[in-house]
Amino acid sequence: MARAAGAEPWAAPDGARDLAGTLLAGGGREDRRRAIALLDEGPGAAARLGMHSVAKSILGLKLEAQGASRRAAGATAITAV
Repeated sequence: MARAAGAEPWAAPDGARDLAGTLLAGGGREDRRRAIALLDEGPGAAARLGMHSVAKSILGLKLEAQGASRRAAGATAITAV
């Protein structure tokens, strides 16, 4: 509904992150697809709103949804810098 009105796709990035987490916990294939779609949009929207810690947590959840651990991904990112 917010998109239809022309609003920011994620007016509440933290709420969408929580919804994605709930969908992932459900374990269904369609739920996972919907969760990843939410997580694809989240980091940019959160960053535009100044919600940097939310953007970071969205990225971590997305990595987990795609099969990577947050710890391993963080270590790789730090090492690359």
